Amino acid sequence: MDTKTFLSRVSAPIDEVVVCLWKKDPSGQNPQGIFWNVGSFSDLDDAVKTIQKWDAAPEYTVYFSVARMAGNQFTKPDGKTGYRRTKDHATWFKAICFDMDIGGKYATQKEGHTALVAALKVIGMPPPMVVNSGRGIHYYWPLTSAIPRAEWETTSIA
Repeated sequence: MDTKTFLSRVSAPIDEVVVCLWKKDPSGQNPQGIFWNVGSFSDLDDAVKTIQKWDAAPEYTVYFSVARMAGNQFTKPDGKTGYRRTKDHATWFKAICFDMDIGGKYATQKEGHTALVAALKVIGMPPPMVVNSGRGIHYYWPLTSAIPRAEWETTSIA
């Protein structure tokens, strides 16, 4: 599935998608790596172009906001525009999501995925869209329509 189709399935058509980058800290000072938001996009084609540009650079990992955001742009002390990808700025969602980190309870992606698939069968959840996130696995259950943050939060917790 191409990037635009994927984003169309999991992202509401309202407000903006925030695109973020992560890379290892070459100095070793920050073991969590370096993470920053590179843009906020109301047009999916613009978001896809940015994602593809940074995805082509092997030292970066590209992330995007599952929620659509509004009021998330701010001016940094240096005068440049910054973008927040926080709960307070989330507006709409179009997918229920689950991020499985590997290395704790599950040593490999295969082990974690096998356990999750078994659990989904027990609780009667439909099969999700699955994405290898590099260091884990992301699972997405697209919704038929966008829902506001408060409704998404309640549904996700349930």
